[in-house]
Amino acid sequence: MPHFYLSVAHETKGYAVVVSKQVARLSVTRHRLKRQISAVMRAHKLPSGLIVFARSGAPTLSFAQIREELEAGLKQIA
Repeated sequence: MPHFYLSVAHETKGYAVVVSKQVARLSVTRHRLKRQISAVMRAHKLPSGLIVFARSGAPTLSFAQIREELEAGLKQIA
């Protein structure tokens, strides 16, 4: 997955989305990307403690591309 990194932290519940300032400088862009990633995550049954890190280039993706890439990554984890 070139635009996202998925990690599983044990002993935690739920999921987290991390978009750093190095990936998206403007807060508007960071929050939009977090909302898009969260929308994809809500549609799937997730492992407990999942953390999604956005990498450079992720803010330029369309929602369909984000969904496609994250779904492929979730299949690898499951």
